[in-house]
Amino acid sequence: MKDTPRGTKPGHEGHAKERHKANNDGQSKVLTRLTMLQLTSRFAQVTRACGLWLDQVYYRERHGESSRPARSKRHARALAFR
Repeated sequence: MKDTPRGTKPGHEGHAKERHKANNDGQSKVLTRLTMLQLTSRFAQVTRACGLWLDQVYYRERHGESSRPARSKRHARALAFR
């Protein structure tokens, strides 16, 4: 048993190595990084939009242009979703 290197059981030759080779062909890494960047920027856009919308709602609720003024920013959001 000593003369065979590790991981070479009969019938299992080079199995794991082949699988790893398929996983990092070099291109998939670049692709995932790119999509992550896109995702992040999109998320930032959406978050900013929500924030701006919230501020707008809050302002409207606070400055009497609404039939039901809000007590706080949180309350404004709650009212906006009714």
